[in-house]
Amino acid sequence: MSDAVSIVAAHYAAGSRGDLDGMIADFAPGMTWRSMAPRPLRLMGPDEIVANVFGAFAGRYETFGVEVEELLPAGDEDVVMFGYYAGRSNAGEDFRIRVCHRWTVRDGSIVAFEQFADSAPMLAAMGEPA
Repeated sequence: MSDAVSIVAAHYAAGSRGDLDGMIADFAPGMTWRSMAPRPLRLMGPDEIVANVFGAFAGRYETFGVEVEELLPAGDEDVVMFGYYAGRSNAGEDFRIRVCHRWTVRDGSIVAFEQFADSAPMLAAMGEPA
């Protein structure tokens, strides 16, 4: 397993334990975060990411998890994850949506994240328009 894949795998392992500090341990200070689900975001730095992504999960979902299906190296710096988001919204609706994440790791730190997801089922589970 490459160093980049190991670093990204450690992020997901920390998330499955509910360990926020472990999830962001390898985030670079200027890391960029681009995501689509449930709404498009472009964030910079761990503090902004925690406040607008991980902190926001607590208020929107009864349960939320990432099911990692595959972690694949994509060159020396990039890692691609194929998997699912699964959980239950506060509206009581279950969801399971396909996701793909692209991570960029440089010098032992995660410098970029980009998410590709079908956000419509997640929004529907929360009772929000797509």
